[in-house]
Amino acid sequence: MRYEADKEVVLLLLGGDKRKQQADIDKAIDCWQDYQRRKP
Repeated sequence: MRYEADKEVVLLLLGGDKRKQQADIDKAIDCWQDYQRRKP
């Protein structure tokens, strides 16, 4: 997944197969939210 945050580009590199795709998307969203909480 790719997100933009104040002119920064953040790439979340996670992977899996098709049967785990939704779990991978959910994990990427969790990582993005964690990043948003932690960034200064």
